Amino acid sequence: MYTSRSTNEWIFGGLMATQAILILAIEIFILVEWQLWMRPQAIQITPSYIVPINAGIIWFACVYEFLLSVDAMRHKNNILLFAICVSNVFATAFAAMQYPAMKGFCESMPKERAMYDIPLVDIERNIWPQIRGPQLAVAILVGLCTLGIWGLAFQLHKQYAWSIYRSVQGDSRIRARYLAYEVYVVFVKLGAFFVVCFVLHYGLIDVHFIEPEFGLTMSIPPALTVVIVLGSLSAIWP
Repeated sequence: MYTSRSTNEWIFGGLMATQAILILAIEIFILVEWQLWMRPQAIQITPSYIVPINAGIIWFACVYEFLLSVDAMRHKNNILLFAICVSNVFATAFAAMQYPAMKGFCESMPKERAMYDIPLVDIERNIWPQIRGPQLAVAILVGLCTLGIWGLAFQLHKQYAWSIYRSVQGDSRIRARYLAYEVYVVFVKLGAFFVVCFVLHYGLIDVHFIEPEFGLTMSIPPALTVVIVLGSLSAIWP
């Protein structure tokens, strides 16, 4: 198991872990309130499952970034550290977009009706005042963590660059090969993350059941897994 070796590493990993834990707690609260507001008939319309899927994506992003941060610090991968920072910027934008979307759902859902004029939600409740604060807190929390990890990433970059330079004894050829390896690792690990999120959104929200489009889309995750495994084996066994 990896053990942090410097204060900057402890703070960086602590921020990523705190972000994942707090986002999970907030999203669970939002989802509980959302599901209690829904009625069984609400499954007929898209917003009823857009909200849980989007909540799952943002939490998955935070957990995955935490795992990547541990991996980056363990292998002193500078490029992966900065890639995590960029990914957190995207996570901040995604979380910020959920606020107006959730507000729109809370305003439009009470007007929707199922067969026999049955409401799709509990029209006696207005959940927006209850979840408005937590929903806004998600974007703010991810944004603050993003600001924090950028500064720490620069500090860790200086620490790792010197460590790598000593390891390769200043050999420019080995440094170039190691840099190429770092870039490859970043593309594989972050590529997997973005593809999984795309498939979740494209295959479960904007569902396209027309064949062969749907079959090809849902075959991406297992195909990607094979590519990652083969790439890892090729890196281990040159």
